Amino acid sequence: MKVIDCHIHLGGSNYTDLFPKYNSTVERYLAAVGKLNDVEVEKAVGFSNPVPYLAETKDYFNKSDYYSEKNREIGRKCMQYDNFLFAVSVNPESSFSRDEIERCVSQYNARAVKVHLGANKVGPGELEKKGIIGSAEKHNIPIILHGSLNYSDKLERVISNNRNVNFVIAHLGFLEKNYVSIVMNNKNAFFDTSALTSKNFMKQVFFIKAFTNICPDAGHFTIHPFFNELINVGINYEEYIKIYRNNPDELFNYCSMDLKAVFEKYVEKIGSNKLLFGSDESWDSIGRQINFIDSSDLSRNDKNNIFYNNSRRIFF
Repeated sequence: MKVIDCHIHLGGSNYTDLFPKYNSTVERYLAAVGKLNDVEVEKAVGFSNPVPYLAETKDYFNKSDYYSEKNREIGRKCMQYDNFLFAVSVNPESSFSRDEIERCVSQYNARAVKVHLGANKVGPGELEKKGIIGSAEKHNIPIILHGSLNYSDKLERVISNNRNVNFVIAHLGFLEKNYVSIVMNNKNAFFDTSALTSKNFMKQVFFIKAFTNICPDAGHFTIHPFFNELINVGINYEEYIKIYRNNPDELFNYCSMDLKAVFEKYVEKIGSNKLLFGSDESWDSIGRQINFIDSSDLSRNDKNNIFYNNSRRIFF
């Protein structure tokens, strides 16, 4: 079976000092791939985004030279392997983002752009203002986008106004209603499946659902109605925050998700032609995710679309 993996963290051995298990290198990824049975990872899209999610590392995201430094490190590394495609990471707050994309396309043959709106806490309009979308269109490369729940309702305008650029929204959009609607309504919008089987993915879904429990009219972000009956969250927002901060794993005593049914519902409602396989290695195991999808009740055609065909169209 062939696979194209469109979402790999390659932050290096110093990716994060606080959570060393998430350190991610080309060598570590290749070791994980080497353990797969009867699976050929034909191409892997790796990016060099800096340490995500941690408030203590906010300074990283304000340093354009840090992005350049990591792009240089990972871009050079990817060029040493025939099966790696490099995705340039940029700071959507920086006026140098366009120049960084141009440099990485020229020097490392970057074949995608990776942007993390959530970690940078900026709206999707910055993708246009900082020339990120313009550069992606110029070079005919997709944007891999980790969204921000705070701005999920503002992303559709950006995507619908830039139909010559493909947008791959990471982590299935965490089932959030606006992201699901965006992918359904726009031919140039897709999901990747990255981290589908990880606890981090489920915790984020539970967070959205718990917030909705205490605030039924939860503003601009809620779980899409497609998935409501498949997710049980027996706590409200305040309880969620207390449990999550003190003992994140305790959360699973209060919450549950029919993950198999959730994934099959995605394919039923959105279509397998809108989903791309991504592992989020080393935040989640590539082997576990491949086995999860391959053992589902989807047709072989649907599986082939997700594992290979869709990424082949978008990245080549």
